[in-house]
Amino acid sequence: MFRSAVLRLTIQYMVVIMVISAFFSVNLYRISTDELDRSLNKQQQLFQGRGGNMMRPLIDDTAFQDARQAQLTDAKQNVFYQLLYTNIVILFVSGGLSYVFARLTIQPIEEAHEKQKRFTSDASHELRTPLAAMRAEIEVNLRDKTATKAELAQVLSSNLEEVSKMQDLVSGLLSLARDNESKLTVVNFPAYEVIEDVCSKYRKVKGAKIDNSVDKNLSLAADKTYFLELISILIDNAVKYSDGKVEVAVRSIPHAKQVEIQVTDTGVGIAAEDLPHIFDRFYRVEGSRTKNKVEGYGLGLPLAKKIVELHKGEITVVSKLGEGSTFTIKLPQ
Repeated sequence: MFRSAVLRLTIQYMVVIMVISAFFSVNLYRISTDELDRSLNKQQQLFQGRGGNMMRPLIDDTAFQDARQAQLTDAKQNVFYQLLYTNIVILFVSGGLSYVFARLTIQPIEEAHEKQKRFTSDASHELRTPLAAMRAEIEVNLRDKTATKAELAQVLSSNLEEVSKMQDLVSGLLSLARDNESKLTVVNFPAYEVIEDVCSKYRKVKGAKIDNSVDKNLSLAADKTYFLELISILIDNAVKYSDGKVEVAVRSIPHAKQVEIQVTDTGVGIAAEDLPHIFDRFYRVEGSRTKNKVEGYGLGLPLAKKIVELHKGEITVVSKLGEGSTFTIKLPQ
């Protein structure tokens, strides 16, 4: 679909360029030939005025006139062929440039289409499994005429858990698919307090050992809600992949024109072959990162990356298998 659109747009650009080129070429040829005719007439008038009777035999000579006319015809032909060659070159050059311009024009539309396709594909793929599980449970219990109230309540509880997971999935997918740049509410706030709120929650709920050494005077200009979500994702990721050895450190590094915050864990780390993909949607490293089953859909880190990019920042990770990982976010100040 997009190839044919690029081809049509390329042809349209070429037609426009060639019409403009042909218009100027025709006018240039007409002006050039008119100028040659005027030059020849002036030359003849000069001969007649200055040469008088002495030049008359030469001017009236048929061979001389034929030679001058042949010279004029050759000059006009040279102009014609030069313009023709120029238009041929313009045709080939414009073809290449038109293709480049067409690709640049179509590219944003193609990227938006691919994002939509990927969103639909990802959503349908991830929703298919829990829906199938729920349907199987319901159908089995509907056929079981001896099912007790307690057993049916257990099925409903299981289905409710699956619904909750699907809600989280859909919420994450919508957050990734939505363009929220225009909705950012950028304010100045103390970064330490926001980070400490997240750390306190994970200390209480998960029993994690988290050291928050962020500068208490550090002020950050960002969307406070998104920044809270960003820090929550990174700390949650560090805690989930620690195999019980939960030690996380959050620190800030001062810079003149940006804020740099690092979240470091001493967990199982990430293999080198997995590092290029951890910010990809639904990418999860099964088995190699943790011995325990980790709940989630692989949407946290892609969402963290999107939040950073919405703030015109950068997120990177350095990790070594068996030793831990360090996620670094840099936000403009």
